[in-house]
Amino acid sequence: MTDRSAENRPLVVVSLDGLASSFLGPYGNTWFPTPGFDALAADAMLFERVFAPSIDPTETLARCWQVVPGAVAATDSLARRLIGRGVNCRLVTDEPSIGELGRRSGFDTILLKDDASSGQARAADLDSTDALRKIGGVLRTLERRGADGLTWVHLSGPARIWDAPLDLQQELRDDDDPEPGEWLAPPVDLDPTKLDPAAAEDARFRLQLAYAAQVRVWDAAIEFLRDGLEALAADDAESADGPSGAVRLVVVGTRGFATGLHGPCGDFDRAGDETLQVPVLIATAPDDAGLRVDRLGSLEELSALLESEAFSARLGPEPPSTERLDPWSACRRDLRPTGPDRLFWSTSNGASIRTVHWLLTLDRSGTASLFVKPDDRFEMNDVAGRLPHEVELLSAALRAWEVDRSPGSLAFTSPLPPPPGAA
Repeated sequence: MTDRSAENRPLVVVSLDGLASSFLGPYGNTWFPTPGFDALAADAMLFERVFAPSIDPTETLARCWQVVPGAVAATDSLARRLIGRGVNCRLVTDEPSIGELGRRSGFDTILLKDDASSGQARAADLDSTDALRKIGGVLRTLERRGADGLTWVHLSGPARIWDAPLDLQQELRDDDDPEPGEWLAPPVDLDPTKLDPAAAEDARFRLQLAYAAQVRVWDAAIEFLRDGLEALAADDAESADGPSGAVRLVVVGTRGFATGLHGPCGDFDRAGDETLQVPVLIATAPDDAGLRVDRLGSLEELSALLESEAFSARLGPEPPSTERLDPWSACRRDLRPTGPDRLFWSTSNGASIRTVHWLLTLDRSGTASLFVKPDDRFEMNDVAGRLPHEVELLSAALRAWEVDRSPGSLAFTSPLPPPPGAA
């Protein structure tokens, strides 16, 4: 077999829009099994607290790919730097706007077209769902074009089409539960806060049931993808022209999904953990298996890891210093890389600041909500009324940032105080 450079070992990144961490088994979900994500997590380095820099997936990917907003072409993007070093870079997506962004970034872009029936009817079985059809299209593309170098696959995921077979909902409900919802796409105007308590509870459950079924579909799609990538790698290993080494895989979300814990269901324009916390699972090295990282981070930091994966020679036996590694790679060596102390967001509804210990949100009327992190994962216990000093400090930092804000930001700054009694 021809000796191929390490730079063109297959590296596949899958970004799914609307994938909520809290609905995945590796992130604590016990309502229903997610064997595909569970198996991936067993082989991966899992990041517990990574957040999207924006609720707009196009902007999030622009930050990950280091594309200047509005630029006709990115001259120093991630893809162009990789290509300059001989690394093939391709983008496979079902989103035309993401495809255009990829072209400006320098990716060789392949657009997957929706079938005529996509999103028009409920699938009869898993194999006929939009998710598995799209993953099948991805695998066929890699088979035709080759998988060497970097392949970024961005799919609209649970954010656009809900065609899960009805039995995936029925399996999760009891006889006295509300009937499953009939949505074929995420409802964007369902607001339980405008309903009486009983009706609101039923609305949330139906929404969560439908969303859970769609997550189960994508769980099966991830299993299908991994099996397909393993088959491609085996075929390539027998070919003199195939890239050396197994396929390295990264799976992330570009934003989560609001399931009604804090008001409107399906509303992406809220800077809470449901929409901004994203899963990150990195299976690119043997040392990744079973690692869990609690470092606060932003998804845009992924680009440094990908550049390290593509450019760096194999590390020697001596542990490297943190200066030689990107922050996420350093976590493999049980090092403690410096993380962002604060993450900021701003949306039409308000603004938020996230630190290691706090999440503070300010709505446009100036009303503050404060939650202790990471303990209050789902923001159920607002402590703003009991901790006015912390609210004042965090609000001041947030307002100072908003003076010259851009949507989504991270900052390395002096730490703000921890909750009382925290270590």
